[in-house]
Amino acid sequence: MSNDKKQIMANDYVALFRHYISLTKEFEFTECIEKSTSYTLEVLNKISEEQGDFSYAEDKWTTKQLIRVCL
Repeated sequence: MSNDKKQIMANDYVALFRHYISLTKEFEFTECIEKSTSYTLEVLNKISEEQGDFSYAEDKWTTKQLIRVCL
């Protein structure tokens, strides 16, 4: 990756993440985001309605609620 491209990318995210993003060598940053989004959707689509409505105890979050908060 050229230094110009790295500099442009460095301006596109919070400085807090600079170290972690610099560790991604296999893919471009945007490609990593796209791949992780696709993978996340693939995994979430495998959750059945029953699994999504599961709560380990009364008045505790369901799987759906937990996923919604995390996303």
